Amino acid sequence: MINRVSYLVLFILFSNNLLAFQNSSFGSQTQLKKVPYIKEVENIFPKVLDHFTNGRYELVDEVLKSLLEIYPINHRITGMLYILSRSQYEQGKYREAVVNLQTLIENYKTSEYLEDAFYLKSIIAFKQNRYLDASRSLLEILENKPGMNPKTTILKNLSVLLVDYVDYENVQALRNRYISAQNQSLFILSDAIKTYRQGDVQNAILILEKIIKDIQNEGLREEFNQYLVAIKNAPHANLKVGVILPLSGFFAEEAKSLLRGIQFALNNNPIAKELGIELDIIDTQGEILPTIGLTTALVENYNVIGIIGELESDKTAIVAKITERLEIPVIAPTAIESGLSNISNNLFQMTPDISVIGEKTAEFAFNYLDLKSFAILAPADKYGRNIADSFAQKIDQLNGTIVAETWYYEGVTDVRKQISQFRKIGLQKMTRDSILFENPFYNRSEVDSVINELKRIESKEKEKKGKKKIIKPVDSTATPVTSIDGIFLPVYTEQISYVTPQLALYNIKAQLLGGNYWNDYDVLNDNDKYVDGAIFSTDIMIDETDLNYIRFRNNFRLAMGTTPGKLEITGFDSMNFLLEGLKSATNSRKELLNRLKNIRSFDGIVSRYIFEENQRVNTNLTFLQFQNNSIRKIDLR
Repeated sequence: MINRVSYLVLFILFSNNLLAFQNSSFGSQTQLKKVPYIKEVENIFPKVLDHFTNGRYELVDEVLKSLLEIYPINHRITGMLYILSRSQYEQGKYREAVVNLQTLIENYKTSEYLEDAFYLKSIIAFKQNRYLDASRSLLEILENKPGMNPKTTILKNLSVLLVDYVDYENVQALRNRYISAQNQSLFILSDAIKTYRQGDVQNAILILEKIIKDIQNEGLREEFNQYLVAIKNAPHANLKVGVILPLSGFFAEEAKSLLRGIQFALNNNPIAKELGIELDIIDTQGEILPTIGLTTALVENYNVIGIIGELESDKTAIVAKITERLEIPVIAPTAIESGLSNISNNLFQMTPDISVIGEKTAEFAFNYLDLKSFAILAPADKYGRNIADSFAQKIDQLNGTIVAETWYYEGVTDVRKQISQFRKIGLQKMTRDSILFENPFYNRSEVDSVINELKRIESKEKEKKGKKKIIKPVDSTATPVTSIDGIFLPVYTEQISYVTPQLALYNIKAQLLGGNYWNDYDVLNDNDKYVDGAIFSTDIMIDETDLNYIRFRNNFRLAMGTTPGKLEITGFDSMNFLLEGLKSATNSRKELLNRLKNIRSFDGIVSRYIFEENQRVNTNLTFLQFQNNSIRKIDLR
C-alpha cells in the first residue's frame, strides 16, 4: 500500500549505510599528478584498510594520523584523508572528521573520493541537525560533476532535505546558488513532491512530466520516472490515524483529556497539515468486546496508517494483537503493564512500564544516591510484586543488598508488623556491622557466634537478678536504626497517608523511596513530617516557569478552551511521535513502523522520550524530591 507522502521519500534517510567508495579499489595504485610515491605508505595502507573493514576505528585513526604527520604529501593522500574521516565519523568525532574532509575537498578537487567526502560531510551535518549544510554538501556533488549519474541515495536524501527539513526561504537561496541543470531539476522535484502532498495530484504529475522531458542525464531521468509512476499509482484518499479510547466508559474524562491533546497536535503539526491527515475516532466504552470488534473494523480501512490507544493495558494489548499482522504501529499513551511491548511487535509504550520504573529507581538509588542496602514494602498485587521484583533484581545485579522484602494485602491499613520486621533486621545488622568494624577479618559464622554469646551473657545477667529468662532482647524505638540505607515504598497514593506515619514510629533512619504514584503534592503536604526528603519518579514533569511550556499552555487554552494537564500533554506527544515517523518514512504501514522503531529519542513538550535499542518502551524518568513542603526536580548533572 502506498499513500500520499511516503513513496516520495521511500528510501532510507541518512542511515548508517554510507555511499560505497567511489574509487574502484582502495588497493589500486591510483596516483595524483606530481605527488610522490611513498613505498612505506603503500606497505602500510592495506593493513589500515583491513583494520577499517574489521571496525578497529581507533587504531585506524592513530595509524593514519601518524602516517600523515610523517608523509603529509603522498600518492595515497586522498584515500588516507577519507578513510581517516570515516573512522572518526564512526567514533563520533565529527569535528575532526569534517576538518579532514574539508582538507580533501579544498586541496584535491580531482580526487575520486570527492563525492564520498561531500556525502560524508552531509551525513555529519544531518546528525548535528544542520540541515541546510547537509543540503549544501549534496548539492555540491551535483554542481561539480554535471555529467555524472548521481547515486540514488543522494537524490533521495536531497529530496527529503529540501521537502521536510529546510525552510522555504533557504530552499530559494539554495536554488539561486546551485544552478546546474541537475540541481535545478531536483528543486523542481521538491516542488512536485510538495504539490503532491498538498493534494494537487494532477499538477504534481504535470510538473514531473515536463521536467523529465528536459533531463538529459539518463540515470537521473530514470529516477524521476520512478517518482512519477509512484504518484500515478498511489491511492489519493487522505491518511488517517485511528484513535481508540473509552470516551463513554468509566475513564471517559481521562479519555477526553487525552483526545484533546491528540487533536491539538494534529491541528498544529506541519506534517499533518501537509498530508491532510484525519482522525478516525473509536469509542470502545471501556469494554473488551467493542474494543475487539471496532478495532477489527477500523484496520480494514487501508488509509489508517497508525493507531493511538487504548488507555488501559489489557485493552491496549488487544488492539496491538489485532493489528500486529498488518504491521500497523500502535502508540500506547498510558499503558504501564510490563511486557506489553513483547506481546506485539508493533506496540510503543510512551509511559515507562512498571519494570522500567522499578529498575530505574534502583539504579538511581544505588548509583546516584550511593545507597547500598534496602528494605521493600509493597502491595501484594500484580503491580506491587512487579515493581518490587524489578527493583530487587536490579539491586542484586548492582551488588547491593535487599535486607528485607515484605507485603501487605488490599484493604489492610495496619502494616506495623511488616515495618517492625525492618527494625528487627536493621538492629541485627547494626550489631553485625559493629562486630565486623571491631573485627574486620571475622567470617559470618564467627559473627554469629559472637552474637549468640552476647545473647547468652545478657540472658544470664537477667537470671541473676531474679527475672524471668527472656530469649529475645526488648527493643526500644528510642534507638535509631541506621543500618538500612533506603526503604522502597511503591504504595498507591491513598496509602501514603497511613503507611508513612507507621514507618515513622519505628525510628528507621533511611532514605524514603516512593513509586510512580507518589507525585501528588496535596497528599505529600498533608504528611510532610513523615515524607520530608522522600524521592520518587515521574515520566512527565511540568515546570510552570518553562517558557516552552508556557507558550504551549497559552496556545492550548486559546484553541481548546481548557488548561492542559498531564493527559493532554501525553496525547499531544503521542500524536507528534507518530507523525515524526511520517517525516521520512513511506506511508505504507510497514515503512512507518520501521521508521518508528529506529527512533531512539523524541522530544515532547516537557519531557524527552527515550527508546533503547530493540525496546519500544520509554525508559526516561525524572526523579523528584519532596522537601520543605515543595516538590523539586533532582538535577542529575
